[in-house]
Amino acid sequence: MIKSRRKLWLFVGLFFSVIILLTLLVAPSRNQLMSGSTFGVAPDGYAAWYEFMQERNAPIERWQKSFKTLQQNYSDNSITLLRVYGKSAQFAVSKTEREWVKKGNTLVNLAFQGRVTEAPFSRSHETDFGAVKIETTRRNTDSFKAILKDDFGAIIWQENNQKEKLFM
Repeated sequence: MIKSRRKLWLFVGLFFSVIILLTLLVAPSRNQLMSGSTFGVAPDGYAAWYEFMQERNAPIERWQKSFKTLQQNYSDNSITLLRVYGKSAQFAVSKTEREWVKKGNTLVNLAFQGRVTEAPFSRSHETDFGAVKIETTRRNTDSFKAILKDDFGAIIWQENNQKEKLFM
C-alpha cells in the first residue's frame, strides 16, 4: 500500500512538472509593455522610423502635447503633422484642424481605416520615390483622390478639397 502511494505521488509530481515545463516553453514570450504601443523600438515601430529620420537630419519633432498647444507654438510656420492612431481608434478631423490645414499646414492621419479587402497583406507598390511596402488589406473605395492605390482601392488618399492638404 505504501509503495502504491509513493508511485501515485511520484506520478502527480511528474505530471505537474511536465505541465509547468510545457507552460514555460509554449507560453508567448511577447513583451507586454510594448503591447498596443505604436512607438516601439522594434523595426516595425515608429520609434525606429523616428530615429531613422533623425539620422537623416530631417526637421522632425515628436509632439506629445495637445493640438491646441501645437497651434499656439507653431502659428506662423507651415508644418506637417503626422498623427498615428492605434488599431481601435476612430478619428475625425475637427473644424479647428481643418482651419489649421487651410492656413497652409499639412495633416496626415495614419490609421486603420477602410474596409478589409481580398488584397494580399504584404505587397510592394512602385511610386515616384521607389518601391513602398504596404502591409494591410484595408482599402478605401470612397470617392477620395487616391495617392497610392491598387486594384482593391485606395491605400493613401486625400480629401477632394483642392486647397487643403489632408491625407489619410
